[in-house]
Amino acid sequence: MSRRRRGRRNVYLGTDPRVPDINKPGLDSLTEVGRICEAIIEDYQSGKISKKTASGRFARLHNTIIPRDSDFKGEKRRRALKIVEKYWDML
Repeated sequence: MSRRRRGRRNVYLGTDPRVPDINKPGLDSLTEVGRICEAIIEDYQSGKISKKTASGRFARLHNTIIPRDSDFKGEKRRRALKIVEKYWDML
């Protein structure tokens, strides 16, 4: 039996309506990474999520940008990680 959590809408890895997937499912562009970061910061600043939750989401996003992913290789991967770290430092 699966344990599904209900009522959790603030997941930013392509499922939140404010941050729709661009092109194929999953992370595939720097624009999408930036939009996800902006949504996390916006929810933190509006009080929807705590600093701990926001930090956890940045950690998950940071770990999602993996080197073996064909969309993020070399310089593009480094730029994506810098985007996440820039917004993470805003907390």
